Amino acid sequence: MYQCEEIAVEEIKTIDILVVESEWENNKISHAFAIANKQALTGLQFCPHCNSKAFDPKDKNCSRDYEKHIVKCENNGGKIIKKVKLDYVQKPYCPHIMHNKTYQYLLANGRENEYKPTQYFITYDLETVPKIVNKKFGKSSYQMYELFPLSVASTIRNKQEAEQVNADNQYLTAAGTIDEKIPYSIEVPIVGFNSSRFDISLIISYMQCKDWTITNYTGSPSTAKLIIVHHKKLNLKVKFVDMLTYLQPMELKQAAKDFGDGYDDKKGLFPYECFNTD
Repeated sequence: MYQCEEIAVEEIKTIDILVVESEWENNKISHAFAIANKQALTGLQFCPHCNSKAFDPKDKNCSRDYEKHIVKCENNGGKIIKKVKLDYVQKPYCPHIMHNKTYQYLLANGRENEYKPTQYFITYDLETVPKIVNKKFGKSSYQMYELFPLSVASTIRNKQEAEQVNADNQYLTAAGTIDEKIPYSIEVPIVGFNSSRFDISLIISYMQCKDWTITNYTGSPSTAKLIIVHHKKLNLKVKFVDMLTYLQPMELKQAAKDFGDGYDDKKGLFPYECFNTD
């Protein structure tokens, strides 16, 4: 017969670890540091219960979100519990309606025949220069070059009437005034040619920044068909699309002839050999 002894279970203390890698004589060395105050290190405010949810004190809604979270987290015992909340009424999937507040309003009021597409557009051409990096990733992956942006050439159809773009795309009443009831979403289409791979990678890198954020991405990881970038402060959306997504494969010269007016069929040569990033 064995006698069971009561063992006091000590509370396990959570320690935050910072792992830093360095290289010494072509050997990678990992260093582990214990963080005494991660709030002072990161500048963020962490939940005292789950120790994983972080809040930015600079955010104007930080106090509200922080108090709301710690009450819920304390009731759950510091555990993250995810629940799926289903709607009582099944809703159809129609992103072309729900993501366009102008068309959504017109459809709800039986005025969808008044919907008009956004006038004017911008075309662009990005030029890059390669920089030799020679990086190895594992045994079989090898990166020779890395593209860096050099210049942007753009053609704006509304250059002469830039001040009239906003008014031309608004919806007017019978009296000729702007209809304030119809919500207006400023979405500027930017059309590229054969840009779904290389140019789009630069757009993703540089448009996800302080003032802009990518709200919609359509396509595969290697080929993008459509990217919508939204300005964080202004009600402005920029939609990047590739012309070849909607057309059969063709050369730029033929595309300019079919869809452009007053085009020049003599494409200039870009002096790539004159630029060097090394």
